[in-house]
Amino acid sequence: MNTVNQHVPALARPKLVLQAFHLCKARSKVEDAEVIWDTLADLATPLRIADLEKLPKLTQLERDRIVKLAEDTVNSYSREERQQLIVPLLPDLDGKTLQIDIPASLTSPSVKVAIYPAVIHDSYAIDLTRCYENSQFTVTELGKHLNPKGCLLPSSVRASIGQTLLLFGKPVDWPENEAEFVEVAKGFALALLQDAALNDRTELHLSGQGKFLGGSILGFESEHPN
Repeated sequence: MNTVNQHVPALARPKLVLQAFHLCKARSKVEDAEVIWDTLADLATPLRIADLEKLPKLTQLERDRIVKLAEDTVNSYSREERQQLIVPLLPDLDGKTLQIDIPASLTSPSVKVAIYPAVIHDSYAIDLTRCYENSQFTVTELGKHLNPKGCLLPSSVRASIGQTLLLFGKPVDWPENEAEFVEVAKGFALALLQDAALNDRTELHLSGQGKFLGGSILGFESEHPN
């Protein structure tokens, strides 16, 4: 499953991070404030993370407490203090992330998962990280493992403020020419959409690039509404 042909560009030890932000009802009074938790629970099956089904219940008491606290004391904080306040929603973990190791199956490699739900000012914030430390994927393999059926796209996650997908990994057998390197990177970014039933003409546009600790950083944006 993880055997890569020689000279075919691949991404080793890939890590995909979903960061999603959704208005909570503490100050916004939005009717669908809690829908983000049901959405995350729905991801349990395609991502093989059973604990996501428990997340709405795990965070419920803390969410209710924070909402009441915000409604009762919001005026006691300055605007700057409210914007910087980050409250974790899994108090039993003492503010740390929920760490899960998922073993390999017949069709999927092992993966390390980290889940961090929190409240930031008037919004719920979710960080869902999945790291395939012992795997490397070609462009044709990436999407089905990291984003099966496009389940992490905005149309599925439904985060009211927005979301970002961050893909990390070590390039293997990528071209040294910068223009060719960018095209290969774009192919891997598009691979995250391959199971999403999008239009074949969906395009990604390079929105920025740079270097960090000797590695390349590339940002792509899509005009597709999903």
